Amino acid sequence: MSLENINAGRRLPEGVGFGAGFGHWRSDRKGKRIVWSPEMYRIAGVSPDVIPSPELIRSLHHPDDLDRVELAMAETLRTGSMEPMRLRWVRTDGAIIDVEMTAQMDGPATVIGIVREISGDIETERALAIARAEIRAADRVKSELLAGMRSEVRAPISQLLGGIDKLQQESGRTRWQPLVDELAHAAGLAIGAIDEMHARFDRPRPDPAEPDALPCGDPGPAPPAAAPNMRMHILLAEDNPINRRLMAGLLTREGHQVVAVENGRLALGAIAAQPFDLVLMDMQMPELDGLSAIRAIRALGPPLSRTPILAISADSQPERQQLCFEAGADSFLPKPIVAGQLLGMMARMRRAAPVADNAGGDRLDRKRMDHLIAQAGHDDAAILMRMLLLDVSDRPRRIAAAARAGAWDLAAAEGEALRTLLEGFGNFGLSRLLVSVSRQCRRCDCPPAVLDEMLEHARRLAAVLNAELGSFATAPAEATA
Repeated sequence: MSLENINAGRRLPEGVGFGAGFGHWRSDRKGKRIVWSPEMYRIAGVSPDVIPSPELIRSLHHPDDLDRVELAMAETLRTGSMEPMRLRWVRTDGAIIDVEMTAQMDGPATVIGIVREISGDIETERALAIARAEIRAADRVKSELLAGMRSEVRAPISQLLGGIDKLQQESGRTRWQPLVDELAHAAGLAIGAIDEMHARFDRPRPDPAEPDALPCGDPGPAPPAAAPNMRMHILLAEDNPINRRLMAGLLTREGHQVVAVENGRLALGAIAAQPFDLVLMDMQMPELDGLSAIRAIRALGPPLSRTPILAISADSQPERQQLCFEAGADSFLPKPIVAGQLLGMMARMRRAAPVADNAGGDRLDRKRMDHLIAQAGHDDAAILMRMLLLDVSDRPRRIAAAARAGAWDLAAAEGEALRTLLEGFGNFGLSRLLVSVSRQCRRCDCPPAVLDEMLEHARRLAAVLNAELGSFATAPAEATA
């Protein structure tokens, strides 16, 4: 048999890698027979003609990492799995790269693993740490300046509204009443305009790591106006069951589609699972309060992070409203709710076009799965699906544990790695929620309720993947013939 044929038998098919940057390998317990996917050769900088060997693999690892690798492999043989670990590889051309490796046992005699090149991620993290510090300092100065300007402009209008309220209470219905009502309406519009301008310009500038980050100081384009009678898909978060029922009924009678939840955690889970045109967010709620829920939503990737949010609270003090705007609310509505005021504010905030009815949800990419089976065969495709299921079942727990222990960098890195892996297989709510979790961890502030919702999404996705794995249980007749 020729060397070319031998090498072909020692390489996994092209489709077995998860995509650019991911390599897949397989080895027996003693590391004597090793099989690499084509992406492994690219990452290592090794010619495809070279047969992988224990000596080659040992030469790839940085000398300072060899003890860690040997301990991790011994632990894999003992427990059946390896937690993702960051390592340095020395390529054959002398270049040092950063990689992330994970592995698990496939039966009693075989170890399978994945290697992902993360050199660019490491350099980006260092640059972003500097950029974030500069942006936060500039945002603090801007916020203090805008808060002072808003207070000076809003105060006299608030006094005017107070005087109008007294006139309405004391004068009764007189020939001046229409003028008083008109003044009240105008003053209310002025207050709303000031609040909306403040929300637009005082929102913290995007994290430089976000794909939709705008140039510093650019608040982005204003949402286009929409037709007054356009129906909206609305998320209502309100813990009081009576208020929730009344508001949902009002909005439904106006022709809108409403999803009502009783706390901020469920609101975050709902918007990660499906898009909405508008969010009505009460501020005082159990598990995850309104402010924390707004921050978590704003940390989602686009377009979900741009969803208009109307903050609702019985505490209408300027300081409270300021906190809402700083969290990312677009506008503020005080309680008790007046139907006309709510509908008018919604009309100003609505989008120009409704979201797609079929957007969101957990959906496997069928074309990707068919390609994987065609290229790798049922056995290897089933192995990779089991590894994906293991990651979905286990890694979110490690992310939550790291965040709760204050290991923010580790939690953020784990979240980003799992999100990248999931995006190669389909469109999942967990992927979208991991964007928010990772960004909040990078800011060293991820509430426990957000982590709990991530774990709930992981549980649901694991059930979906378990069902999908059943389709790999029996290979087609032509594959087994």
